[in-house]
Amino acid sequence: FPGDTLYLKLYNFLKKDIEDKKILSKLPSIRKLAKNFNISIFTVIRAYELLEKDGYVASKKGSGFFIKNKPFNYKMNY
Repeated sequence: FPGDTLYLKLYNFLKKDIEDKKILSKLPSIRKLAKNFNISIFTVIRAYELLEKDGYVASKKGSGFFIKNKPFNYKMNY
């Protein structure tokens, strides 16, 4: 996506990892991700906030961002 801003590229990267079940419970801390990718913490925050707005993650104050469990259908055999 050549025209995308950096936070949208990060958003799409993380969204794909969530959908592909590569990230199962908690996103990396904002500071850690910013350091690993050598980007601004504000870029990470924008991407995380968009993931939250779109229902992929939920934030817990002081704890971070956690993957929201998407409902799924299954049969229970008794």
